[in-house]
Amino acid sequence: MLDALDAARAAGLVIEVGVDRHRFAHALVRETLHGELSSSRRARQHRKVATVLEARHANNLDGVVTELATHWAAASAGGDPSRAIELAIRAGDLAIDRGGYENAATWYSDALELIDDDATSNRTKRQTLVKLASIQTESGSAVEGRRNALIAAQAAIRAVDPETVAAALQISARISFAGFETA
Repeated sequence: MLDALDAARAAGLVIEVGVDRHRFAHALVRETLHGELSSSRRARQHRKVATVLEARHANNLDGVVTELATHWAAASAGGDPSRAIELAIRAGDLAIDRGGYENAATWYSDALELIDDDATSNRTKRQTLVKLASIQTESGSAVEGRRNALIAAQAAIRAVDPETVAAALQISARISFAGFETA
């Protein structure tokens, strides 16, 4: 592998960014190589990278959570997306902690895309919708935030999940009263 990486580095295709760490020199290189792989092989390669990253950073997954979420999402094509969902939500939570609201919204949306559409009784889906709605209202996307809060509340009512109903309705109420001033 090191010989292949050295040859790729000499050809200007990859850049060494640290000990045993490389990145593609340009997005076109990555896209070209990805395009040449079958979807099955691509998913397997992403799974291998994710597994190695998890083993190497077992004591601090938060430091590589975005990379892990990305690789597990690609690895879950046609398979079980549960690890990718878990990591995308964690990446969103960490983005909020760091003040990256737009990144958080993207990660929560990514997690929701991985959750089966037929899983309306899925608690993870409802809670992630609430997180997305909350961050959307905080970052100025109140219309989308309200819509997602109401979708989460309706799904939570059907699933008899009062905790998620309350969280979703609190977001909706914050939006409804945001324009009013108190005396």
